[in-house]
Amino acid sequence: MKWDFVKNKKIFFIVTLAVIAVGIVSIIVRGFNLDTDFTGGTTMQVEMGHQISSEEEEKICSVLENATGVAVSSFRRAGDGTQFLAKMKEIDSETRVKAFEALKTEFSLEDEALLSVASVGASVSADIRNAAVLSTVIAIVLMLAYISIRFDLSSGLAAVSCLAHDIFIMIAAYSLLQIPMNSTMIAALLTILGYSINATIIIFDRIRESRKRNSKASFEEAVNTGIRGTLTRSLFTSLTTLFTIGALYFVGVSSVKQFALPIIIGIAAGLYSSVCLAGNLWCVYKKVFGRKKKA
Repeated sequence: MKWDFVKNKKIFFIVTLAVIAVGIVSIIVRGFNLDTDFTGGTTMQVEMGHQISSEEEEKICSVLENATGVAVSSFRRAGDGTQFLAKMKEIDSETRVKAFEALKTEFSLEDEALLSVASVGASVSADIRNAAVLSTVIAIVLMLAYISIRFDLSSGLAAVSCLAHDIFIMIAAYSLLQIPMNSTMIAALLTILGYSINATIIIFDRIRESRKRNSKASFEEAVNTGIRGTLTRSLFTSLTTLFTIGALYFVGVSSVKQFALPIIIGIAAGLYSSVCLAGNLWCVYKKVFGRKKKA
């Protein structure tokens, strides 16, 4: 017996609402781990001259916090593991010198060990936040227009609803897992938007083809046929991508992991929304707008 995606749409909607509820609670309770890209701050890159151990990492953070009076918001190893990037709230030049002098004394470093110190002001971080929101909104509006022209308005609304779902799941993951939110989040969000909409359009194309082949069938039957016809393709494509991104996550350095993990979550969310939500939402919106036209 073939699974009836439309008949069981309530199951998908309930699961979706439950996941969204968990995300909302996490955002309210845990908040976000905002990096200096979004809050403004100072980044210090230092060459230690040897592999940095986990114990030494904690000691470095402790030295920096004692010297500056500011907590280290983000710490990651760079290069071959002999360098580190420490991010904290913005500090003045005098405090930066004091911080590096403390590191020199504690770890016997030379002056050349300080590779760079950079600050991101509050106004610059606000520009980055605004760019993230604006680029996402523009992408969604253009996709809504494209799909509405190619199919109809109800399908466009269904696709955009799925995109909103995918974006929220990714943002909730940033909160739940406390992944640092920085400028790479913009790239991650736009990547998933493109990936998810592509999978949704393929399913919508198959639904339209099914309606052309069997005009006597109901729209719900066409949706089921379209989803079933693309299910194998959607699964294999997503799994292939997940294997690749998963490999990057497991073998990559900290900065790569912070980018790969949201992508993995976004791909899984996009697969779910395109297969389980897109067609069903198209059915729902079509009925709603159909009733309005009759009235």
